[in-house]
Order: sequence, then structure tokens, then C-alpha cells
Amino acid sequence: MGAAIDAKTGAVAWVPFTVCCWNLEITEPLEYRRESRLLIVHGSLDEQGAGSAVHYYEFDGTRFAPVAVR
Repeated sequence: MGAAIDAKTGAVAWVPFTVCCWNLEITEPLEYRRESRLLIVHGSLDEQGAGSAVHYYEFDGTRFAPVAVR
């Protein structure tokens, strides 16, 4: 489980899933940059599906919206 926290207001937006089962060559299953709205997630969400999937989410300031899965 993870979250985005607004440093100015303290508002919290929780990532709406858990992550597991990513490939061993991936050291961090969540990728992000402070200046970007994109969250890249490697592995299975909520322990469902193949661990090799890559999920892309856009953070709009209040929630994480799915963009694509590869």
C-alpha cells in the first residue's frame, strides 16, 4: 500500500491496490518522479494476474486513474 501526500495541505490520496510478485530484476515495484503525474507499477495488483505486468496510473491530485497495462 502507498499514498501521495500533499506537502502543503497534508491531504492524503491512497494507492487503491496492493502490489506483489514483481520480477526479481525489479528492485522497486513503484516508479515515480516528483515533477510527474505518472506512477508506474511493476507486478500484480491485489495479488491478481501475472507478475510481469506493468501498470501505468495518472495522479490527478486526488486519485490514481489507470492509463494502460503492458
